[in-house]
Amino acid sequence: GKISVRSPGAVHLVGRAIGTRFRGVRGLGRMLRLLHHPDRRQQSWMETVAESIPAGPKYHLSTRWYTEWTTWFYGTQDLDIHRWILGHARPEWIAFDIGMNFGFFACVLAQRCAAVHGFEPVPWLAKRAGENARLNNFTNLFIAEVALSDRPGRAYLNLPSEKDANWGTSSLVHRSGEDAASLEITTDTLDSYVRSEERRVGKECRS
Repeated sequence: GKISVRSPGAVHLVGRAIGTRFRGVRGLGRMLRLLHHPDRRQQSWMETVAESIPAGPKYHLSTRWYTEWTTWFYGTQDLDIHRWILGHARPEWIAFDIGMNFGFFACVLAQRCAAVHGFEPVPWLAKRAGENARLNNFTNLFIAEVALSDRPGRAYLNLPSEKDANWGTSSLVHRSGEDAASLEITTDTLDSYVRSEERRVGKECRS
């Protein structure tokens, strides 16, 4: 049938209210999947803009992708990491988000730190992260469309299957399935990146 792209309805709003209130309760994920299942995104999904919880940045969210489904229904991508950032990040920090996906944690860090450098080799995810940075007017978030590795160069990134809702599973080592594609990408080391960005990173350290 025809794919339906829709803004939040009553079911989505109730699900978000329950998910953000009862995060961590056993069986909650199964119940939320009954309301709106991320792995059945080819049938229907939701597009919206919403804030992370608590006191977070805003994001473009599409529940056809698992990480964004999680952010809508739980208000966060990973509660433990989110809490750690909220409790420990400092205004003078320069932070690195390696494998930033759609930029959830990069934006949380950019809200609290002097600068954030995010690394995402999948072009459409890097673009998505950039859209979220602009949505929040973060001028201190810099995105590199590369994969960090043990050496600079080129490599083939194994992508998830087209049917897979979780695009956080791309790998330089493992393949997701027989129908999964690969993408030639640029690799870099963190040391090499910092040297190439030394003037800007040094300025951030002094400011």
